[in-house]
Amino acid sequence: MLDGSATLEGADPTIRDKVRFLRDPANYPGREDRVEVVETHFSWVFLTRNRAYKLKKPAHGEGFDFRRIEARRRNALTELRLNRRLALKTYLGLVALTKQPDGSLRLDGDGEPVDWLVQMVRLEAHRMLDRRLASGAWHHGELETVAWRLAEFFARARRVNSAPAIHIAQLRKELRRAERVLALAGEPKLRVRAMPVIRALDAFLTRNRGFFCRRCRDRSSAPADG
Repeated sequence: MLDGSATLEGADPTIRDKVRFLRDPANYPGREDRVEVVETHFSWVFLTRNRAYKLKKPAHGEGFDFRRIEARRRNALTELRLNRRLALKTYLGLVALTKQPDGSLRLDGDGEPVDWLVQMVRLEAHRMLDRRLASGAWHHGELETVAWRLAEFFARARRVNSAPAIHIAQLRKELRRAERVLALAGEPKLRVRAMPVIRALDAFLTRNRGFFCRRCRDRSSAPADG
């Protein structure tokens, strides 16, 4: 196993080297006794007792290319900037994975950065929305609170004016993307609950296209808040 004292003999670490290093509890600050690893289509998430570290995969596809280290760093900074707007206390910062002069890897060392991780507070898994939806352990009042919080947030967010047709096309694209992700990776119970929502939203855009276009035009012509 590649740990903090192992060397890479001058070679650049591969993504396999990095994941192997990050799986080892000894390579994290504090007295960690285990690391849980969650793999998604785009990232690895390494869970310690109180922290979560997200490492983006060097992948590329429609609308994204994370094959270069600098691209992954920019993406991590963007994730922090956007998500801190609603979860400031959860998203802690950016941590460099460095290659030391002796070739060893180290988290937040003083060597050359060879990758970047988003550091977050580890949240309780059983309270995650996807698990609560899948298990049925949710309440309408809680969802209503979330909906109002999001409505308030987007009402105050900076406006980006675009033609209604372009806006609708973007919404449909996001719905198709969500549908693909759920089909590939979603839990069965979550898919059963989420797919009808996606279809209902798509049907709403079709039935109410004229109304939606008017709302977009009205919103674009209204004075900005503040």
